[in-house]
Amino acid sequence: MALSMLCSMASAALLPTSAAAQDGHLGDLRFGAAYARARGLSPDINAANATVDMAKRTLDTARAAQFPQIGFKADYDYTHQAVEGDYFGVADLDRSDSFNRYGYGVGLSQGVFRPDLLGAVDVAKVGVTGAQLALTETESAVAVQVASEYLAVVDALETLRAQYAELSSTDEQLRQTEIRQRSGLVKDSDVALVRAARESAEANKIDGENAVEAARLKLMLTVGGEFDRVGILQPQTPLPLLNPADLGTWVATALDKRAAIGAAKQAVEAARLGVDMAKNARLPKVDIVGSRVWFDADGGVSGARTDLDERIGLELKLPIFTSGALSANIAKSEAQLEQVQAKGRSTELQIKAGVQRAYMAAISAYRQIDARKRAVDAALDAERTTRVGFEVGTVTTADWLQSVRKRFEAERDFARERLGYLLALVQLKAAAGVLGREDMSRVELLLKFPEPGWPQPPPLSSATADSQPDATP
Repeated sequence: MALSMLCSMASAALLPTSAAAQDGHLGDLRFGAAYARARGLSPDINAANATVDMAKRTLDTARAAQFPQIGFKADYDYTHQAVEGDYFGVADLDRSDSFNRYGYGVGLSQGVFRPDLLGAVDVAKVGVTGAQLALTETESAVAVQVASEYLAVVDALETLRAQYAELSSTDEQLRQTEIRQRSGLVKDSDVALVRAARESAEANKIDGENAVEAARLKLMLTVGGEFDRVGILQPQTPLPLLNPADLGTWVATALDKRAAIGAAKQAVEAARLGVDMAKNARLPKVDIVGSRVWFDADGGVSGARTDLDERIGLELKLPIFTSGALSANIAKSEAQLEQVQAKGRSTELQIKAGVQRAYMAAISAYRQIDARKRAVDAALDAERTTRVGFEVGTVTTADWLQSVRKRFEAERDFARERLGYLLALVQLKAAAGVLGREDMSRVELLLKFPEPGWPQPPPLSSATADSQPDATP
């Protein structure tokens, strides 16, 4: 069900069915639509698809060489011929002539014993499999890229939401502090302190807006168009569990499923076949050959004539002395095999390290989510307590401002930790070679479009801060 939903969204994203889509504006951008558009527009995927097509055509070419080869040949010569002496039993012949000579015919060859042709087919088959595995690896990399860029936009918006809320709160604090100043309840230094905090919040808001725009531009390049809203991760949305929860299973899965390891194994197999082909070059090659050729000369010492030449037989080729070329080629192939084997081991080590990094990122983020949530609750309690203390004069303005700032920082860190965990799950599945479209579809189901105008908070009322709406989306 989820996969069919994703495929339908992919079609809608790739086909310009509205005027907005035709002018490059995508409207609200769902996660699945971003993934589908990125797959269709990615130059890396297009190049990998072209590589697969090339490998298949190479296999067709190698197979075709095993079947009969028929060709047409034609030639023309302007010839000067001179004969003096005995010619075909005629003594004292002295004759010369210049004439035109035409030749045309067909030739046939069929391999009978050709180890090189068989080896070329085997190498081409391995090449097709390797290219397909490389395509799978590229698609997985694009999926991770889209998830990273999409969630980066969400993260920048979450940060901006906190900065908007902090600015709105400091605006209200400044207004109330100025009212108290006029009543003689606070000092001028307190007003200056709140005003400085307000200006700092304004600067942070500008930085946040720039960060959002930079993240949006990066995603726009990937999906090929402008967009309005993206889906966000609501704080009450439950996150999937890390399953399986042990690193060893993920590493074993990667070694079994990861396309990059499969591609490395195919490269090793191709190198082994290359060694066999180099050694087989010492063996004889036997072909059936045949031809039917007509020659037409309009002159010559023997006079104008038309000849027909028909032949069929076996052709044997066996290298005897090649000045060391065959031995050098074998040594080269063996060195290439060692090189590819070393690269394969390096790929395996890199994949193990990548799985470990992704697993540690996921498990760390998952463990910190609860702690971040408790930090938010504690920051809210601290802000309320500090406000009461400020009201009765037991805490300073600086303490009050600090508690407000810590509250918004806690909310931002909580949202960022949840997004980091979701991205880590995508990266872990990609590192293990099991990231599919179904997984991308499940991520989309977790992301919901926010209310219009988000992340800008609603305007504060003139009531006390306790009646202010929560900045959490």
